[in-house]
Amino acid sequence: MSVGSFEVSTVQFSPSLTFFGSVHENDTDFDDKIERVRFETSRKRMVNGRLDGSLTDSKLDNKWNEANCDVTYLDEPFPVYAKKIGNDVLQVENIFVKHLDGHVVYIPKMAYPFVIVFMHTDKEDKPYYLAVKFDGTCSVLIKPLIRHSFPICLEHDISFDIKHRKTFGIKVDRRSGNYLKINLKANIETELETLKVVDLYFHEEKNKSKKTSDIREPDSTNFNASHYYQRYMITEETAKDIQGFGELVNLNDYEDENPTLVNWKDSDYGSRSGKLNQRFTMTWIDKDGGDKDLQFAGLSGGFKGAVCTLPTHYRSKEDQYTFSWIMSSVDGSFFMRCLTPGQNWTFTIIRPLACGEPDFMKAFTVLLPSTIGVRLNPFVWHSAPMPLCNTAQLTFEETIVETDAGNAIPLEEEFSQNYKFENSVFNGDAKTLLERLNYPSTVEKDGTNVYSTLFPPGNVPFYPSNVSHPSTGPLNQESSEAAQSSS
Repeated sequence: MSVGSFEVSTVQFSPSLTFFGSVHENDTDFDDKIERVRFETSRKRMVNGRLDGSLTDSKLDNKWNEANCDVTYLDEPFPVYAKKIGNDVLQVENIFVKHLDGHVVYIPKMAYPFVIVFMHTDKEDKPYYLAVKFDGTCSVLIKPLIRHSFPICLEHDISFDIKHRKTFGIKVDRRSGNYLKINLKANIETELETLKVVDLYFHEEKNKSKKTSDIREPDSTNFNASHYYQRYMITEETAKDIQGFGELVNLNDYEDENPTLVNWKDSDYGSRSGKLNQRFTMTWIDKDGGDKDLQFAGLSGGFKGAVCTLPTHYRSKEDQYTFSWIMSSVDGSFFMRCLTPGQNWTFTIIRPLACGEPDFMKAFTVLLPSTIGVRLNPFVWHSAPMPLCNTAQLTFEETIVETDAGNAIPLEEEFSQNYKFENSVFNGDAKTLLERLNYPSTVEKDGTNVYSTLFPPGNVPFYPSNVSHPSTGPLNQESSEAAQSSS
């Protein structure tokens, strides 16, 4: 590509210039001002969950060496990012960043003037640039998806604190082969003419952040309601199905859970989000004729104070459990354990197809003792945990990524059917069923047989944090083919 330049006009910031965001005092508490965009994935379904998650502080440095300015951004060097090529003329590399996951704030450590260049491209990818000069006394808050240069101090070495989300949903746009030629001497005619078109050019960028959580139609490929009744129950085959999609964890050896993280879609950086522990109870409420409805009560985390009756039931006449919601975590792994000692609990796991939809031909329900927890990989579908019908109440704890992003499917609403399984499949206690599946075990000092992880450590691959949207693996191809043949 031949090297060329783009002529860029400069305007002095004024309160009427709001297309990019806003300015604030440096000591502002930005926790409530930074918008959190809903977690974005390549899957087709809308992501649910709270718009939450911690903020973090990063750093950007400007260091001048005569006419050249080196920039260090998130510990990555950008040598000669800007250079002075004449009086009031600055040449800047055509490298821009945009935050996909929310607002970003640049806080100057010293009160020196600096400039930020904003870029927009039209439908033909033709760029439009505008440089905005700030006096250095305030922080600059930039909206999600607005492409902008690194802040460049015009005279001095300076550092900026960067406040943004721990999800690190950041995209760096490196347009090599061209540079920007910025005329720093703004005049009133240039400013007035520029301001007439600013809103026009940046209108699309301003609206994009509102579209990130639009509802998307589900992909129905290889997926129909008839698959509900072609599922596997508790057999040795189901043990094979779990491999690569999760594992059972021996809580006698359990210390702490740190979720595997999924990166933001299209981000160039890995997520550093924290975790969220949430406790809740599941209680069977007696109804007429021996039937029961399941009641949820939140104890901590985002669940605290929430109480509702779930669309989950036990039908005495059929001796059958039914539920009509399934869910999956899309921002990281999912971990569930029962905190009520000496009790068994049940849980349904559904492998995803390659398109991300649940494969009900590979669904299975497990009965577990309270000494065993379940860890699922990102994007694996599952039910809520349940006590058996002869147990009034159990307390559970889930550990997830703090962004709490997931998909949920109302089965009855979408497919006019619930998921059902019979109580008779649990014709032995949880320990007996685990023995039938030949789970690896260890023997404690007192001789008690304790069931460890379903597969030895290292044999259950998790999607690494540097893979944003993992395929569900070769097993999915088999289930997709099976689904097609049964359709």
